[in-house]
Amino acid sequence: MLSGPERRLRWTTAEKRRMVGESLAAGASVIEVARRHAAA
Repeated sequence: MLSGPERRLRWTTAEKRRMVGESLAAGASVIEVARRHAAA
């Protein structure tokens, strides 16, 4: 989600937990998870 004039990405706690969970899954790539969520 983009917020404010600085246009920084901000995630809710639930979204962060989901991303961390995805990155911890067997065979997961942290960079791929980040790209899917537009964090990289």
